[in-house]
Amino acid sequence: MASPFITYSSDTKKFQVNQDAVRTLSKLTGPVAVLAVCGRARQGKSWLLNQILAKLTGKGAGGFQVASSHRPCTKGLWIW
Repeated sequence: MASPFITYSSDTKKFQVNQDAVRTLSKLTGPVAVLAVCGRARQGKSWLLNQILAKLTGKGAGGFQVASSHRPCTKGLWIW
């Protein structure tokens, strides 16, 4: 399941690190792969990541939320 690692707070105008994600990463003992996808809003970045995850895991897509709205579903840095 995808979860936010670093988010931006528009209230405080600062980046925030999700401590649950830090704990999850600190427990990893094996190799870690980094895949970065960036671009403008509503261009299919989460959809693309879901397709890659589906191929790698053999399971249906669904790690990153997608919607037909003009509002973004994922902001910041996420881990899966």
